[in-house]
Amino acid sequence: MKIIRSSKTSLKFLTEKKRQTLYGVMDEYSCLVNLFIEMFWGNEFAKKDLTKDITNIPHSWLTARMRQCAAREALGMVDGEKTSAQEMDRESVKPHHSGRKMILSAQVVKIENSQSNQFNYWLVLTSIGHKIKINMPIKSHRQMNQFYNWKRSTTVTIHREYVQFSFEKETDKKLTTGKNVGIDVGINHLLATSDQELIGSEVKQQINKIKAKKQGSKKYKTAKKALSYY
Repeated sequence: MKIIRSSKTSLKFLTEKKRQTLYGVMDEYSCLVNLFIEMFWGNEFAKKDLTKDITNIPHSWLTARMRQCAAREALGMVDGEKTSAQEMDRESVKPHHSGRKMILSAQVVKIENSQSNQFNYWLVLTSIGHKIKINMPIKSHRQMNQFYNWKRSTTVTIHREYVQFSFEKETDKKLTTGKNVGIDVGINHLLATSDQELIGSEVKQQINKIKAKKQGSKKYKTAKKALSYY
């Protein structure tokens, strides 16, 4: 059985020049995704149909590789909306890309180790268009480090303020025998099982620490992060 997890890391270390360049690329990418949505909506398209003859139709200065990424994201949004509408027994509504993210493949994005003590990785965007290349410094964190021995997906989702990586790992087959255990989430105990086991009895203490801090302060944010980790 395969399990998939994701982890976000901030783009706060970008220089203002790089940030504005990135935003310009994201704006163009979003326009292209919406043009593809117009093409795909009401028509039968599959991934195998996304040939250069199709992806070269809309006007854009983005490269063929970026066009492929935009076309795949557009098709995913269209198919996702159709599936959601069927499951909820409602009329489907044409989706719209907001420009807040880009889902990029290994054709465009590379992850390189950093020699700097300040950062762990460089996220390098190449083959964008207009001879643009963006090197983005990435700093790892505790949650991300938990996946050091997992397989990292070659696809990266870039948001305006952070990057999201996906990790996957093969595990044993899902159990089909044994008894089921129910779990309830609470504030006196983080978890209470149907076997009467109580787990995480310090969660209320963690919550009270947050209440004792001034909202929005550095100590308040630290206490919230401590609760999240707990």
